[in-house]
Amino acid sequence: MDSLVDIAWFIPGLPFSGGLLIALLLLSFRRTMNRLSKPVSFLIISSIAISTALSIIFYFKHLSGKLLDWHINLGSIDILASFYVNSTSSLLLTITGSIFLIVTLYSYYKLPRAIGYVRYLTLLALSCGAISLFILDSDLLSKILK
Repeated sequence: MDSLVDIAWFIPGLPFSGGLLIALLLLSFRRTMNRLSKPVSFLIISSIAISTALSIIFYFKHLSGKLLDWHINLGSIDILASFYVNSTSSLLLTITGSIFLIVTLYSYYKLPRAIGYVRYLTLLALSCGAISLFILDSDLLSKILK
């Protein structure tokens, strides 16, 4: 079961990397990416869905463990981050992932494919990844603001 804990970094990583990829492509090819709203929607929805499915697996299997230890030194700012998965964090990840998945699916079916649609989905994916990171390390914001 430790092999599943080793891939738990996919939970915040998939939505964040999917959103970052689409954001970079949107900055480079703005007009083309706005026309490709269905493939962008598929990528964003699938990345959030896989992340949510992983967090559901972690919750029902009652898996826990340490994911990563980060030590980032930015001049005078020292950030120490330790990411843990336990039953509480996997429950919160399941709830937030389900909410983001419902919002993106509802947005796909109800919103018109206007100019800001791709940017909106990109921000949803990036915020899903960021919130997942904050759930995995609850003291991350206080460490950044110190």
